[in-house]
Amino acid sequence: MEPEKSYIESPNIENPNIESPNIENPNIEKIYKDKQKYERMEFVALKADKKPKCLYCKKPVGMLFAIESSTLIAECGAHGSSDGCDYKLEIDKGNYIQITDKLSDLKAEIAELEEKIIIVKFNHLFKFHSTTQTSDEFESLKTQFETLNMEYSSLLLQKHIPNEELISETKTQLHQAVNEMKTIANTREVISIQNTTIKELNDAISNLSYKHKEVISSNDALHHRLLMQPYTILSNEIKV
Repeated sequence: MEPEKSYIESPNIENPNIESPNIENPNIEKIYKDKQKYERMEFVALKADKKPKCLYCKKPVGMLFAIESSTLIAECGAHGSSDGCDYKLEIDKGNYIQITDKLSDLKAEIAELEEKIIIVKFNHLFKFHSTTQTSDEFESLKTQFETLNMEYSSLLLQKHIPNEELISETKTQLHQAVNEMKTIANTREVISIQNTTIKELNDAISNLSYKHKEVISSNDALHHRLLMQPYTILSNEIKV
């Protein structure tokens, strides 16, 4: 019997091997997922010149998503009136920051320290300050620089942002390879291209787009599910 395959895209796979977002309240992720779902619906509705519907009362009143300080807010577009529903969710997410923002801050601090180190070396070279003073200043700045640089490198490894430009380029290469393959009459050559170039490009696109992929098999090995965890906003949040 041919094994059954099903493909599921899931941003929240309950798997202990997958690194969870730095959040304690699951409703935080719920708001982000609702916002992403609503934005897709809103795009379709606006193209059809219609008002998007609330995800909860299904009425064409839209929804409001907002961030006020550290509070995430999601509510029906006509909350509190008979036109909509009473759905409203407010969550204090705590002090979290996007990794990209933290990286930017660290980069600026590192650049400032580099300038200070250059000035200290300049003072030592031209004997504007004593050797003891410049030596102490240099060691202090060097320690700060190494600490910040280590933090920067560590965060850089945690950064989970799909490279959209690279994904686009790879998709273009894939389309070109498929079109070229259609012009080839030799069956063996077509199969060879499918098993090498086409497969490699497809794998590259998948790896660039998804944070985690895993095939789950049933006990009898007749049923398989491919679970794929895409990158999300939460993938790039760290607690401060």
